[in-house]
Amino acid sequence: MSRQNIYEIEADVIELASVIDRLGEEGADEALIQAVESYFGEKLEERDAKIDGYCAYIRTLEARSQARTEEAERIKALAAIDENAAKRLRERLKAFFESKGIQKFETLRNKLWIQASGGKRAVELSVEPDQVPDEYTTLIPASRVPNNDAIRAALLDGANLDFARLKERGSSLRIK
Repeated sequence: MSRQNIYEIEADVIELASVIDRLGEEGADEALIQAVESYFGEKLEERDAKIDGYCAYIRTLEARSQARTEEAERIKALAAIDENAAKRLRERLKAFFESKGIQKFETLRNKLWIQASGGKRAVELSVEPDQVPDEYTTLIPASRVPNNDAIRAALLDGANLDFARLKERGSSLRIK
């Protein structure tokens, strides 16, 4: 089998078909016509084999793709399990530190400390959102939503709002 690509093989098939037509019109020797037709048949078989090879390779790639996708999903599920286990262990260790009043701890390989969470303090409402005064709400068509930024700012400025309070910052266990 030749190393021609499918386009080169098809070009040969088209050229040979044209040669066979010309030979027939010119009244060429029957042996020559049969030889060219035989070669034409070989080229058709070569083209068909090339197409069959393409199909086999495409199926191989599709099967490999599916196997890799399934393996990636399997590994992703295992990663989620590990991530959840690490999260549980981190929370358990944090709870231990907090119960013993430990803020910092160092081992041979790790430094651990309890650190307050950053960012804005969370707002906890003691009433339903529709009971929050208008100056502390943002109107969204068809709903009434508390404006936590305005509520937080008022509470931080010392306002006494009977419908909300600032929650304590959370903390997390850091490991280096």
